Parts: sequence; structure tokens; C-alpha cells
Amino acid sequence: MPSISGTFEQKGTGRPFGFRIEYEVVGRTINYKADISAQGASVASPSGQFDFDASRLDPRDAVVSFVQGQVDQVNLGDAPDRP
Repeated sequence: MPSISGTFEQKGTGRPFGFRIEYEVVGRTINYKADISAQGASVASPSGQFDFDASRLDPRDAVVSFVQGQVDQVNLGDAPDRP
């Protein structure tokens, strides 16, 4: 399974979070499993699937955007301020 690692800032708070996402493309569906961390500690582990249109977006970009969108909407409470 391909994987992606990096960091992004949570929209609205600007707090940085690290991420590692494993994903696979099955037809028009992406299955993913992510680990979101702050200061090296796991703060969320979302997984699931979503449909996407490969003619409009690269699967890698779709996965990162989707997971970042989830983190932007979630209250990660007392998670540390650094990835």
C-alpha cells in the first residue's frame, strides 16, 4: 500500500500536526488508514473510504486533502502544539 507522511496546520488554529496515511485505490474508491500526531504522540487514527474522480484529482492529493479536511473539523482538544 502506498503511504504518505508529512505535516499540516489545522485550519482556524494554525496548530501543526504530523500525519502518516496508507491508502489504496480500488476503482473509484480510496480506502485509507491515517495516524495523526502531535509531538510524536498519536492523537487520532481515522480510517475509512471515499469516492473520488481520478480524472480531476491525483489519488495522493485526494487522500491528503480528505484527511486534512477531517482534522480541520475535529476538536483535538489538549493535543500538544507541535507535531
